[in-house]
Amino acid sequence: MAIIEKKRILFALDGSEASFAALRYASTLIPPDRYEAVLYHVFDMFPEAYWDIRSRPEDDPAFVSLEAWAEVRRSKVKVWMAYAGRLLEESGLPADSMAYRLTDRILGVGRDIITEAGRGYDAVVIGLTGSGRKKGLVLGDTANKLLNGLSEVSLCLVGGRPDPGKILMAMDPSRGSQRALAFMAPLIGGRACQVKLFHAVRSLLAGTHPDEVLDRFESIESTRTEEARGAMRPVFEEARAILVRAGLKETQIETRIATAVESRAGAIVDEALSGGYDTIVVGRKGLSQFEDFFIGRVSNKVALLVEEAAVWIID
Repeated sequence: MAIIEKKRILFALDGSEASFAALRYASTLIPPDRYEAVLYHVFDMFPEAYWDIRSRPEDDPAFVSLEAWAEVRRSKVKVWMAYAGRLLEESGLPADSMAYRLTDRILGVGRDIITEAGRGYDAVVIGLTGSGRKKGLVLGDTANKLLNGLSEVSLCLVGGRPDPGKILMAMDPSRGSQRALAFMAPLIGGRACQVKLFHAVRSLLAGTHPDEVLDRFESIESTRTEEARGAMRPVFEEARAILVRAGLKETQIETRIATAVESRAGAIVDEALSGGYDTIVVGRKGLSQFEDFFIGRVSNKVALLVEEAAVWIID
């Protein structure tokens, strides 16, 4: 049996139910022998709004009393971090495969997590909304900073309480899709899950066009659709082979191409919602600098559109 290299995963926690739900999701999806966990919290001694008016808290006349208040908060943080560790132990993760890191705020919570993520982690897992949740916002402020600022490290944004049993993998011929598949295959191989390999072809006919333009585009559209099917056939075949080698059965894998869609991100989300796929996997990078930009937009849009699911953005 091939040796599976363990992923090193940073769980960014803030004590909210959203962060614990993200922890439960990932520890249910990934077998305990395939990852190491670091439970991480950026401790902000003062409320976030405090920094709007103070850059040097030691100059505040109330600093001493604020410091005492912060120590009480720090002790509470240690309690819920211990609880997070117990959740991982209950999922089967050995105690020697997890570590705790509680650091003081330096640059800001989001930027401090990004800095920590650059120290040898494979992925960051965080709840889509945390303790600073605002009604009507899908992404919390910290998750939004990670989505836009994290690079060279994969990101998993978890909303609600997703069931890891059905996984939608957005595919195309790009290296981003290949990296996403290579990242996820060893994590889910051997699990009792269903995987759909999905590709969306955008329509040339979206929007309003003169009739003569529509007539011309219909022929081009048909040709493009057939070209896309031909291009994706070997991509799907290789992806299926990789998943089977990782431990999935053929019956656990299906493929689908959606054609004439207006938005690739919208099509991915619609497919996930209609099929009950609570896990969405997308690559961030494309075949070229231009496609890196475009695919980056797709992955970000997917994360913004989904509220009750887990979105893996693989870098």
